[in-house]
Amino acid sequence: PSVRDMINGELIREILREEEEQVATALGAATLSTASGSDLLAAIRVGVGTVQSAGYSPNAVLLNPADWADLDNTVMGGTLNGPVIRANFWGLTPIPSTVQAAGTAIVGDFRTAVTQFYRSQVALYITDSHAETFLSNVFTLLAERRSLAAVVRPQALVEVEAAGSA
Repeated sequence: PSVRDMINGELIREILREEEEQVATALGAATLSTASGSDLLAAIRVGVGTVQSAGYSPNAVLLNPADWADLDNTVMGGTLNGPVIRANFWGLTPIPSTVQAAGTAIVGDFRTAVTQFYRSQVALYITDSHAETFLSNVFTLLAERRSLAAVVRPQALVEVEAAGSA
């Protein structure tokens, strides 16, 4: 049972990771308003104001992991406390994603703007009857969930970048 639980947990983790990438891809495909600032940290703050002006409460910022590291270094240079792994920028929870282009970020009310539609729960399958696996005593594992990420309120998001970085 413990091995089965470990395998199930790993398969579910991979499904969740894929769904996160699908959300980031849906964000990249959406038509969002834009804002800029003198640098990425300032642009994020301008993005907060832009989203608030649209009547939403920004709660997160989607960043390329390299940009997150650069922002942490910028904050470290300007404070005695330095960066903390669970820190935030302007009250926003940072969400690292390699899908997000370096030098840009998406600021917004992600809970309102993005909806994850689920058609089914996670289903886990195991078989030894796939191709030649029965004779080889090999098991094939499959984990799946039918879901779709959609940006339902793009006005609750803004894409930001440093001025002159385009």
